[in-house]
Amino acid sequence: MNIYSEELWGNLSNLSKKSQFRRAAISYVSSDEDLEFLEGDLLIVNASDHVIESGGTSADLLEKLLEKGVILYSNPTLHTKLIIFDEYIYIGSANISKNSKENLIEAGVIVSYVDQPHLLNKGQEILISIQKDKKTILLNSDEVSRLKALPVKQKMVVPRERFKQTELIKKYWALGTYEKDYKGDYEQIEVQSQTLVNDNNSVDWFFIKERHAKQLFQNCEAGHSVILFKREQHNDLIKYIELVSILHISTDEQNNKIYFYNSLSTFCVNEKREFLESKLAKTYATKWIGRELYKNEVKEIKENLLNSF
Repeated sequence: MNIYSEELWGNLSNLSKKSQFRRAAISYVSSDEDLEFLEGDLLIVNASDHVIESGGTSADLLEKLLEKGVILYSNPTLHTKLIIFDEYIYIGSANISKNSKENLIEAGVIVSYVDQPHLLNKGQEILISIQKDKKTILLNSDEVSRLKALPVKQKMVVPRERFKQTELIKKYWALGTYEKDYKGDYEQIEVQSQTLVNDNNSVDWFFIKERHAKQLFQNCEAGHSVILFKREQHNDLIKYIELVSILHISTDEQNNKIYFYNSLSTFCVNEKREFLESKLAKTYATKWIGRELYKNEVKEIKENLLNSF
C-alpha cells in the first residue's frame, strides 16, 4: 500500500495503461488524456445538469466514452473518487480532469489485492451499491445528447503557481536494536502510551541513547520511518527486520523514547531467513545504522528485504 501526492497522476496513468479493465466511481470527469477508459469498462459520474453546466463533467467526453463502449452511469449525489484497475484499487481526492492534474494538490492511496484483499472486495461492493442506488441512472445516447445541449459556463481555473506543491520528503532511518532493561520511569512511559492509543492500534516503543545514534537522536521526528535491525542480544545475528513509523518522541537526559503503532509495522522474518543470516544483511546493519537513509538505500532495502511495503 502506498500513498501518493505529486506522483499520483503518473501512477494512475501507468495503471490505466497496463490494466485489462477499469471500474470507477468518480464524481467529476472532464478529461481522458491520462486515464483512458475502454470498451466494457465501467464509469459512474455525477452528470447532473448543474455539474454539466459548470464544466465539472464534460458531456462531450461522455459521448466519446459511450461511443467507445464504456458503460456509463450518473448519480447526482456522487462524490467518491474510487477506481479499480484489475487487482489494484485507488481511493483519493482526485477527479479525472486537467485541473486536478495540473493545478490542484491531490493525494490518494493505491492498494494491491495481495496486500489488502478486503479493500478491493469492499471497493467492488461500493460500486455495485452505487449502481443499484435509486438515484443512479444509466447514461444512454439520448440522455447524453440532452446533456450536450446544455449551456456550459466557463469554469474558473486557478493558476498552478497559486497551488505550487512542496516536495514531499519521506525520511527513513536505520537502527539496530536488542533487548535491554530500561532503567527509567516505566510508569511515565505507560501514561504516555495511553495518551496515544486509539480504538484500532496499540502502542509500542523503544529507547535509544545519544552516543549510540547521535544523528537519529537529534534529528528524527514524528512521521519519519525507522527500519529496525532487531537482535535478541547485542552480538547476535539479525533476528528480524521491522519498519515502523514514528508516532511520538519524548526525551529525558539520557534517552529518546520513540513510540509507534505496533499493528502498523511491517515485518520481514522467516521468508528472508537465509538473507538475514547473510553477510549482506550484516553489511546493511553496519553501514546504515544510526543515520538517515538516502533514497537509493531505501530502495535497496525494500527490494531485498521488505518487498511488501
